[in-house]
Amino acid sequence: MGEGSDQPDGYAYAYVLTDEEAAKVKETPPDLASLVCSFCGRSREQVPRLFSGRGVRDRDTGAIIAPVYICNQCVAACAEVLAERSTKAPP
Repeated sequence: MGEGSDQPDGYAYAYVLTDEEAAKVKETPPDLASLVCSFCGRSREQVPRLFSGRGVRDRDTGAIIAPVYICNQCVAACAEVLAERSTKAPP
């Protein structure tokens, strides 16, 4: 089990919001000009595409406390690394 958690290590958990909690968590859309890739820091204006992830959510409220984005250039870089590793012989 994770320290201070009722959830086993390495497992995602689900948190269901009550109607009251959901009303409190209504998220405002982000300012598109301020979005940056969480990996390389490039702004939305510097890359052709910026994909959003689930983000880091508060366990108690379910509110997003840290949005996560990745640009197409970082996705391509990750794909290259994975392709290189798959062509190498296992140890």
